[in-house]
Amino acid sequence: MKKMYLISLILFLFSSLVFSQLTWEVSTTISPVSSYRGATAVYTEFDKQWILIFGGWSTSSGNFNENYIYDYETDSWYEGWTVPENTKGGSAVNAYNYVYLLTGNDGADNNINSQTFLKLEVGSATWEYLPDYPIAARYVAMTINSNNGLIYCAGGSGDYYAAIDQVNVYNPWDDTWASCTSLPYPSSGGSALIFNGQHLYLMGGLINQPYDKVFKGLIDNNDPTIITWLPGASMPVEMAKVSAGYLGNGQIIATDLTGTFIYDISTDLWAEAEAKPTLVKGGNFTSIVIDGVYNFTVAGGKDAGENLVDHIEYLPGDENIKFPATFVLTSAMGEPVENAEIQVSSYTIHTDEAGSAVQYLENGTYDYTAHYGNLVASGSFTVDGESVYIENQLLVSIKEIIEQVSIFPNPAKGKFKIFGAKNSSVEVIDVKGNLVYFSNAIDNNCSINLSEYGAGLYFVKIIQNDGSVSMQKIVIE
Repeated sequence: MKKMYLISLILFLFSSLVFSQLTWEVSTTISPVSSYRGATAVYTEFDKQWILIFGGWSTSSGNFNENYIYDYETDSWYEGWTVPENTKGGSAVNAYNYVYLLTGNDGADNNINSQTFLKLEVGSATWEYLPDYPIAARYVAMTINSNNGLIYCAGGSGDYYAAIDQVNVYNPWDDTWASCTSLPYPSSGGSALIFNGQHLYLMGGLINQPYDKVFKGLIDNNDPTIITWLPGASMPVEMAKVSAGYLGNGQIIATDLTGTFIYDISTDLWAEAEAKPTLVKGGNFTSIVIDGVYNFTVAGGKDAGENLVDHIEYLPGDENIKFPATFVLTSAMGEPVENAEIQVSSYTIHTDEAGSAVQYLENGTYDYTAHYGNLVASGSFTVDGESVYIENQLLVSIKEIIEQVSIFPNPAKGKFKIFGAKNSSVEVIDVKGNLVYFSNAIDNNCSINLSEYGAGLYFVKIIQNDGSVSMQKIVIE
């Protein structure tokens, strides 16, 4: 069960892996049908670790409604479930033992795309038609929000290759589509969409030339249709028909004919990686977790000679597990705070325009402190392999830190004294922003007892007669 705590400093923690000295592996098993720009999804259940590939813009069989399955455990291919519609340049994702498929183009007219949206129940091998996608499109970038199960779709190529800036979200629980905040620029396809933390990452593709764009979108916590899109560091090269996926520990891998590169979410930096053994464009790509390790997988695609590739290549992530902590810092008015400094463990990170910053950490308990000008917030959290959500308002605007004011003992068993705060008022606030103690006339040696409120972190706000403010922390054991 995921732990959720309401606090305007937001923290998300999700399992991932450290990237280091990773090596590609190549399957020697030939796929029965090779395809280019097909729809790819993962299916995992009990001992099943499957990659499902649906159709493609071109296939070695000349058919566009075939489904073939790659089994990781046996390194084998199987014939899957025939799609009720042709699917060229489609998009797919797995959610709750179902596979959801946008068919893209049905092959009747290359200039006119489909809005058909299907659901495959793998257990019964049955297809169901769902409400149409809001716009006719192919090469739509698709991913699932692992926090709430919503399916996000971004960009794509519309009819007559028109670029699309629409972002839409599908809710499997009520079977509806909703419109989201649009992309900063239209995308005519070839992008990859990855969910990590509370962010969407749109990588490469035909996005408002040149084709090296990266956009990160922060999803609003209260309204999942509101997305704050910001530019990330551009790819080192143009990747118009990219294969990209999550590799663990905040690492996103991207590859096409021009090379293979790793994007680090925490630092917003790219680095060249070990080249994919067979460089391709339009590969059928996905990330699958095997025994707790992310495996970025590419099947098929076209090589530099325009030949269809007939096998799978995959890059396993490292087994040294860390977890991402995603902070979103807002003011007391709910506005994002850009360039705030957050100190956690031995790291110092800074928020972007959306008030967000990410750091990857090992299991353990951590204190954090956030500063922006005269605003401050602090607290603690535990990394335990589960998703954690914390939201808290910034607690104080400090006009002046008064060094002569001190608290003793700290930590305290419940009772503590404030020294050097003559003729002041004092407030004590818990980490949820609740006022637990107030006095408007304290002397030099004020005693406070918080035993009834229990252990935890509290903030002591001392207000001098001249309006100056001192903010300090007290830990009650």
